[in-house]
Amino acid sequence: MVTHDRPLSTMSPSSADQPSQQQQKQKQKPRKPKNKSKNKPDPQPAAPKVLLADKIGQSLYDRLIDSSSANTTHSTSSSLKSLASSRTSHDSSSSSSSSSNPNRNHTHNKPLPLSHPPNPHPHVPPPPVSTITSLAAHHGQISHMGLLDPSYHLFLNTTHTGLLCFKVLNKVAIIAGDPLCHPSSFSSLLSEFKVYRKRQHWGIAFLGASPELLHHARITNAHWTSLQFGQERVLNPLTSPILAETAGKRILVQNKQLLKGGWEVDVYVPGGHGDEALESELRGIYDEWRSERNTSGTTQAFITEYDPFSMPELMTYVYCKGPGTGPDSAVCGFAALRWIGAKGGYHLDPCIARPGAARGLSDLLVFSAMALLRKAGVGYLGFGYEPFEHLGEVVGLPGPVEKMTRMVYRYTFQRLPISGKKAYHDRFRPDEDLDRGLFLVFPAALPEVRQMVAMTHIANISIRRLVFRV
Repeated sequence: MVTHDRPLSTMSPSSADQPSQQQQKQKQKPRKPKNKSKNKPDPQPAAPKVLLADKIGQSLYDRLIDSSSANTTHSTSSSLKSLASSRTSHDSSSSSSSSSNPNRNHTHNKPLPLSHPPNPHPHVPPPPVSTITSLAAHHGQISHMGLLDPSYHLFLNTTHTGLLCFKVLNKVAIIAGDPLCHPSSFSSLLSEFKVYRKRQHWGIAFLGASPELLHHARITNAHWTSLQFGQERVLNPLTSPILAETAGKRILVQNKQLLKGGWEVDVYVPGGHGDEALESELRGIYDEWRSERNTSGTTQAFITEYDPFSMPELMTYVYCKGPGTGPDSAVCGFAALRWIGAKGGYHLDPCIARPGAARGLSDLLVFSAMALLRKAGVGYLGFGYEPFEHLGEVVGLPGPVEKMTRMVYRYTFQRLPISGKKAYHDRFRPDEDLDRGLFLVFPAALPEVRQMVAMTHIANISIRRLVFRV
């Protein structure tokens, strides 16, 4: 019998079953915990990307609010829905919330109703321009850019509920866009104007009419002739891929370079206690730009000459200042925003830079205007007319006449420097859902020669230059 001098539990196994020393060390080595420190904080999520449009929009919006608050001490507010102003004395209502300091972080689904100084002569009835401004504020569209052109006439009906903006050439009253009134008042306003123009022996035609006016003609069984010659292009600041930085990389890089180089963007609301020095600078820029354009020798089709401050109640201006303290620090460009109440948005025109200014300023102004409206919650920015290369829908013309009309239009288009408009508009990614057709409308059965000639003159097209190329 074999005796053991130690307990069974402490006896070693046979050499064949014994693990090596290295294996024993590995076996005995404690496992490392996955997390050395249970108190280690979780990694922080990446900070959201700050878009250039958000920076510019917030800056301009804050300055707009500051300028509004500065004028509330001795002011009242009215209901005209305009970032620029609401100074029309007709159809206005007091609002205590609009006269207090607004919340800067609040996103508006309509432009801000700003304040204006009180009427210094409250017992004097407001001038007719207040009614005109009110109608323009409520019913204005892109086609009503003639409201800022002193060469256009205005017809106000007897009830002061409707307005026509027109110019007379060759004894034809060419009406710009639709009547400025509710669609239910189209017939009465046009009937009243008919009595007036018949005394003057004027014909009538519409330039830049909308599908709504054509619908009115259809439901009233009016046999009007219409030709679709183009469309209105519209930017949507709320959904713009340019502002979201998913498109337009070249525009974005160019804007950043200008801002890094010391260029500044600011906003100005005219009227009330306006800045006369700044307004003089803006007028000077427009006059320089217009002079250079008119002496270039190039046909400028569908161009309107403005008085930039003829309706300050409807206007807001975004402008650029150069870097430094010398001449470069002066204002070098601006974008004019006109409130168009029919669409609850704005029309951008003109958008110009001083001749010889830094390249890319106009793009920066468009970008900044969109950024401001995006911050204010405005989703409509009219970008202007874009003529078609070929006529679109034609209604009311006999087959042979329609064929000849299309040939003449195509001949005219090919000789005008307007094909680049589409390429320029497309750079900023207009919203196709907001674009709409533009029409020439002739209430007579067939357009007369004098009407067609008047249309070309209104559109700033020289027949002599087209035919003889001079």
